[in-house]
Amino acid sequence: MPSLVRGLLDLYEASLDTDWLQWAEMLQESQDRQFWDPNGSGYYTSPEGDTSILIRGKEDQDGAEPCGNSVSVHNLIRLAAYLDREDLKVKAGRTLSAFADKLSAIPIALPEMASALLFYYESPTQVFIAGDAEDNNTQALLDVLRTRFIPGRILAVADGPSGRAGILYRRHESLSRLQRIQGKPAAYVCRNFACSLPVTEPQDLANSLDDYAQQLKEKTAPTVKDNTPPGPSTDPDK
Repeated sequence: MPSLVRGLLDLYEASLDTDWLQWAEMLQESQDRQFWDPNGSGYYTSPEGDTSILIRGKEDQDGAEPCGNSVSVHNLIRLAAYLDREDLKVKAGRTLSAFADKLSAIPIALPEMASALLFYYESPTQVFIAGDAEDNNTQALLDVLRTRFIPGRILAVADGPSGRAGILYRRHESLSRLQRIQGKPAAYVCRNFACSLPVTEPQDLANSLDDYAQQLKEKTAPTVKDNTPPGPSTDPDK
């Protein structure tokens, strides 16, 4: 189920059809009812009451495919950001806490969850475009976004309460404040509850995203110390 939820979220971002988003939320709620551990947190691999299983276990290792708990943390954070549901963000944090010991001791066993941990503490980059999804100018802005890898990106086209993003307007009051600029679709890049000035030109959006990517790279780049032993002196007097 977690992989299906992830696929539905990806389909939403590709198509901007909120039917996929609503289906993802419905499946996530079904997963929570059937598999969530209310005591120790995290998700079991079998529903409560399944008599064919002697012991309800939890996946705690990412192999060729990431385990359900790792994928679920990503899904919960994405859904929380799209639907303004703090309860899902809390559940993501509780799942991370449930596997904290193993993640600290053997991080190589849970690389997908390590990625989810970073996603949890680094606020997602939200890109909102105020405009009609079918407008050529909106599509030009979307083309810029889709040619760049932005980890943890949240994307929505704010086309009005009666448009394709209607469910998002009902969940996010802030969307109603996003306006076009002189009649042209405008892109807003937001992070940590602060948004950049709106841009209407694809190149301006590209520059804004590239600047952000560079800042993130500098923030996360490890510091490499020079441990090279000193070589022979080149001073002729020594």
